[in-house]
Amino acid sequence: MQKTIEQFPPADKPHILLAGHLHITSHLPLYRNVSGFQLPCFQTQTQYLREKGLSPDIGFLIIEVFPDSKGLAHIKSDWHFYHNPVSGDY
Repeated sequence: MQKTIEQFPPADKPHILLAGHLHITSHLPLYRNVSGFQLPCFQTQTQYLREKGLSPDIGFLIIEVFPDSKGLAHIKSDWHFYHNPVSGDY
């Protein structure tokens, strides 16, 4: 996510970056003035992920954004995870 944020020109930089595809969660608060979120998924481990030795984070994220005149005053993130994945649920 850091490399993605670094590639934005200063004039086109977003306040928030939501990224998916990797199925692994992370929050990168204010990296170069961008709040980055790597999102979980709704899919259990597939054969492909198993072969790669990866286990996805199953869940979702609720974000509340509080803007001000300069951009963002505050972001509230509420992560929800399912710790009992159903085998073959993809």
